[in-house]
Amino acid sequence: MRHLSNNHSLANIEWQDLRQLGVTETVYNVLLSLPFLLLSWWSAAQSFWLLALVSSFFFFVAALRQAHDCYHRTLGVSKVATELMLFMLSITMLCSTHAIRHTHLNHHRDPLGDSDVEGNWARLPWYKAIVGGGKFSIAIQWFGLTHESRRNRLLVVIDMVLISAVITTAFITMHPVLMYHVLVMLVANMLVGFFAVWSVHHGCDELVYARSERHPLINLLTFNLLYHIEHHLFPAVPTNHLPELAKRLDTIAPEWTQQPVIPILASKTLCSIQTANDVISKKTTNNKGDNVIYINNHIAKNNANSQPTRTKLSANTNRVLAINNSDILFKKPADHVSHVSHLDHKYSCPIGGALKRLGSA
Repeated sequence: MRHLSNNHSLANIEWQDLRQLGVTETVYNVLLSLPFLLLSWWSAAQSFWLLALVSSFFFFVAALRQAHDCYHRTLGVSKVATELMLFMLSITMLCSTHAIRHTHLNHHRDPLGDSDVEGNWARLPWYKAIVGGGKFSIAIQWFGLTHESRRNRLLVVIDMVLISAVITTAFITMHPVLMYHVLVMLVANMLVGFFAVWSVHHGCDELVYARSERHPLINLLTFNLLYHIEHHLFPAVPTNHLPELAKRLDTIAPEWTQQPVIPILASKTLCSIQTANDVISKKTTNNKGDNVIYINNHIAKNNANSQPTRTKLSANTNRVLAINNSDILFKKPADHVSHVSHLDHKYSCPIGGALKRLGSA
């Protein structure tokens, strides 16, 4: 993993023990979406449309997790079983998971880079990410089809034949349950670019290129898919164990986990900022006259009118206004850094709240 060789804090994180799955966890992974799929079909047959829509939502999110685990071979099953699982998911989700697998693995090789067809969707404004969702769905499948090996292209073609058969059957028979499923899945695929890509990558850069969610209810409802920076840093760790990996990151390398997926929910959540000898890497001044401090290559801006003189951040006078695009904005000019090589404090802050010192000076 290329991140570990040049990042001391990440290199200290134990993760190999999180790779193994138990039998119960594997069975859970394989069957995760099935109850929601069956419930959605039954609800549609009974004309319980609200229950059907809610069930379809959870089916699609659970199926996204299953497909995602298949892409990274972390579902807990053999290679052959993984391929069969992808075929089943292609039929039920109505998208070529074999094509998307190639696009997604390229996203991991070059996150938010020039070749990242998937991740660069997050550079759009939120409304364009939603409105153009159909284009996104086509793009990630087309990229996979046109850049795959000959063998994998055959798998994509099989996906497309199976998907076409399902859609054709629905329109020929006009079976209400099948028609409902086809229409809902087509809409779901048009929204996946916003919910599965934009939400976890927008406002990020090529240094810290993904967000992570800490709200327990949100993570429960999304089957742990929003532990996203954790997944990018350690893609061999199964989704089942991302909560434990998140705890280790928060303790050892919290600079990676400061961008929440849903900021409004994080406003009351304590986020750790741990400083070490190599935290502050440089200090400069931008074209507005603001003092700019780089903390582990993240920009900490002090909107100061006067030149700061202290060499430590004050735990009492500075206030975090926002964390966006890896920028930490401090309101007050007093007690900011003019020239430092290290900080020897540990701080924590609620986003939008005052810094509090955890360690001693």
